[in-house]
Amino acid sequence: MYNLVFCGPVVQFWLERRPVTAEVAGSSPVRSAIINIVNFIMLITVLKAKIHRVPVTHTEIDYEGSCAIDLDYLEQTGIRVNEQIHIYNLNNGERLITYAFEAERGSKIISMNGAAALKATIGDLVIIAAYGQIKDEDSDNYQPKVLTI
Repeated sequence: MYNLVFCGPVVQFWLERRPVTAEVAGSSPVRSAIINIVNFIMLITVLKAKIHRVPVTHTEIDYEGSCAIDLDYLEQTGIRVNEQIHIYNLNNGERLITYAFEAERGSKIISMNGAAALKATIGDLVIIAAYGQIKDEDSDNYQPKVLTI
C-alpha cells in the first residue's frame, strides 16, 4: 500500500502518453500497479492497542533498548513482539518510542531497557500504546484494544 499525495495527475499524464504495447496493456502488472496507485486509499493512523496505567517493574540500562512486556499483556492487547510502541510516563511526562518484546507470561513485568531506562524509574505509571493504519471509511466502526491495569 502506498501513501501518495498529488500523484494522480502525474501518473495519468504518463499513462495517456504511453504507446499501447504488451508492457502497458490492461492485463499488464505494471499498468495494474499504476492504476492502483492512482486510485489510492486514504489511510488514517489510529490507536491500535493500549496498556493503560501499568507500573514499571524493572529498569535495565545496560541492555539493548526496548521494553519487555508480560506476554499475557501482549496477547490481551494484540501488541506483537518487535512492534513499535510509544510509552508515555505519567509520573514525569517523558515520552519515547521503542519496540516491544516478551517477558515471562504472568510475571507482570514492564521493563524499560537501554536508553528507555533513563526515562522511568521503578513504580512509575506508564501508558504503552501501539498505532496502526486503517481505511478512513472504516474508522467509524473501529475500536482499539485497551487493557487497564
